[in-house]
Amino acid sequence: MPPEWDAYEWEAIGRERASDTTKLIRVVGAVAPIKTRGKYKGHPNWDKLEKDTIRTAYFTPDEHEAWLVQWEQKTGKCAECMGSGERSVGWSAAGGTRYKPCEKCGATGKTANEAVEKVFS
Repeated sequence: MPPEWDAYEWEAIGRERASDTTKLIRVVGAVAPIKTRGKYKGHPNWDKLEKDTIRTAYFTPDEHEAWLVQWEQKTGKCAECMGSGERSVGWSAAGGTRYKPCEKCGATGKTANEAVEKVFS
């Protein structure tokens, strides 16, 4: 997949009950142009994705963890909150998505190493 390829859909497969362990993780992604204006400037424009670049990949939980570590090293962003500093904790029809500060990165959106370097520099 080209470097511009980005994931837009994830699914844990193999869980029938909350106590079951995930057997596979399905990830779907494609190449999409980056928005140049508006509230979501800099984010992929999934409405205009390149259909011939849509790919589905399956990972074991261990492979996914290794990929998250590589992604953090490549981007410098926290994998738990994807660099936003907030993590989703629930959803309701009345209130929409609820967020809390990310505990892993201390709500900085940066990897643990990046956050520590920022504090001491």
